[in-house]
Amino acid sequence: MVGVIIFLQFFVPPQIQIEEKLIYDTIPQELIYEVEVEVPYEVEVEKIVEVPAQTPLVDTAFILKNFYLKNFVQDTITLSNNQGVIYLFDTISQNNVVARKFTANIKPKIVREPAPEPPKVRNQVYVGLNGALSHQDWVNSLGTSILLKTKDDKIFQLGGGVANRTFDGITGSFTPYVTGGAYWKIRIRKD
Repeated sequence: MVGVIIFLQFFVPPQIQIEEKLIYDTIPQELIYEVEVEVPYEVEVEKIVEVPAQTPLVDTAFILKNFYLKNFVQDTITLSNNQGVIYLFDTISQNNVVARKFTANIKPKIVREPAPEPPKVRNQVYVGLNGALSHQDWVNSLGTSILLKTKDDKIFQLGGGVANRTFDGITGSFTPYVTGGAYWKIRIRKD
């Protein structure tokens, strides 16, 4: 069997298929050719007519004289909202600004802000404790009171409590009391 395989490999030529293709190395292009066509009627052709014109005289000395001449230019700038005017004075020579001066007449800007509103004056109520001490009774009285301060700075007081009274330093009695008062503001100096 080995002999048959060797025989077939060496003596039987392999079959190769060959395809023939034609390859072009050029790219087709469209060419535009001009072709003369006879025109059956006459066409008017414009004629170019040269008209002699006067050439301007170029005076180099005049141009150089103006180039080195100092020109003074004044400009006025008016500010918006009627705030003022600025006057500019320029000196121009050789196409450059050689000197610049200005005069300004400007009004100061006034900013008006409303004054802050003072706080509203209202009635005020206070609550507190009060007491009195003495050498003889130690705690003479204890109480509480309510104060009312009105819009026009008047103060009214209403309160109550107990008063302590000792007879021999040890024994004593508590006596209830009611208190009241009115106060007015005193203006010593005018501000």
